[in-house]
Amino acid sequence: MESIIPAVVIALFWIVRALLADTKNAAVPDEHRAVFSTLFHLATCLHKKGRFAEAEPLYRCALSIAEKVYGPEHAETTSTMGMLAKLYFSRTRALPL
Repeated sequence: MESIIPAVVIALFWIVRALLADTKNAAVPDEHRAVFSTLFHLATCLHKKGRFAEAEPLYRCALSIAEKVYGPEHAETTSTMGMLAKLYFSRTRALPL
């Protein structure tokens, strides 16, 4: 399972990138909510495992989708911002002194 995660991350990145490119000037369809949720939860799993460098781009993609789908002040958007902030905090605490 551990070796499959990087491949899944790469595949999700390209899927999300293609979806966002298609919707730059259009309304974001509901199916993007599923992509948001998948990215957010995968990022959270990686974050909890201490794989910060892999989690960060997923949180950023999830945040981009949440802002478009839900708006900047929605709970999903602010929750994603909070998790990204926690990741930055965790990463600074993980640095050797």
